Amino acid sequence: MNEQNQKSAVLQIAALLTEGVKDEAETNKWYLENLAKIVELSEAAQLDDETKAEIEATYKEIMEDELNHAQRFFALSNQISGLVPSAD
Repeated sequence: MNEQNQKSAVLQIAALLTEGVKDEAETNKWYLENLAKIVELSEAAQLDDETKAEIEATYKEIMEDELNHAQRFFALSNQISGLVPSAD
């Protein structure tokens, strides 16, 4: 494989890994929107405080897992591409 093909393959792999970052962010956005709806509906549903707190805590834990996944994809993409965030 020539150098140009290798460079292209590396960039394509980094792009695929970055797609994982995007997917995790979109998933968290969806969770946040759903949680906002649940908070809004919980009043009408007359959910008790304990149930509301459990729902919110569960969503928080799941979203934190998604953030972990996004960071892992980001780190892999940076490792493959050689790109790092600027210090500015």
